[in-house]
Amino acid sequence: FQFDRGSNGYDVNTTGSLGLLAVSASVNRTENVTNVPIGNNRIQVTVDSSNAVAEVSEADNVTTLDIVVPPPNPGLNIIADRTQVRSGDTVQLSWTVGVPYAMSCRVSGPGFTTYSFDPSVNGASSGSPRPSGAITAKSEYTLSCTEPITGTVFTDSVIIEAQGAIEEI
Repeated sequence: FQFDRGSNGYDVNTTGSLGLLAVSASVNRTENVTNVPIGNNRIQVTVDSSNAVAEVSEADNVTTLDIVVPPPNPGLNIIADRTQVRSGDTVQLSWTVGVPYAMSCRVSGPGFTTYSFDPSVNGASSGSPRPSGAITAKSEYTLSCTEPITGTVFTDSVIIEAQGAIEEI
C-alpha cells in the first residue's frame, strides 16, 4: 500500500501479508492515513510484487486510485448593519471566514472599494467593518473566496434596498 499526498511522491508505504487465499476468495485490510491535503492524492495497492504466484497475467497486480479531496466549506458570512436605507446613505459591511485556510478572498459591491485578503494571513474578519459607498439603488455586496489548489469558489452576499424619497410639490 502506498499513499501519495498531493502528488509529491509516495510518502506512506506499508507492507504486510494477507496469507494465501483460495481462488475467488477476498480479504479486507484497512490502512489509516492522516493529514490528507486538499487536492489530488493517489493510492496504489500492489499484490504479489515479486510475481511469486503463477498467474495468466501479472498486469493486474497493481491498482491505482486517484482521489481529489475537496476543500472544506469555509463558512463565509457577510452582513450589513441594515438592509434598507434612504437613497444616498451608506451601510457598514462586516464579514467573517469560519475556517481561515489559504484562499484568495475579496469583498466587492457598488461604490465599495474592493478589498482583497487571504484569511490564513489576515485573519477571519480581515479588518471589517468597512463602509459602503452611497447606495442609490438596490445593491448587492459579495464576499467570495477561491481555494487555490482546486479552484473551488465559495461566496456569500447581502442585498441592500434603497428606499426612494417622496417629495410633495
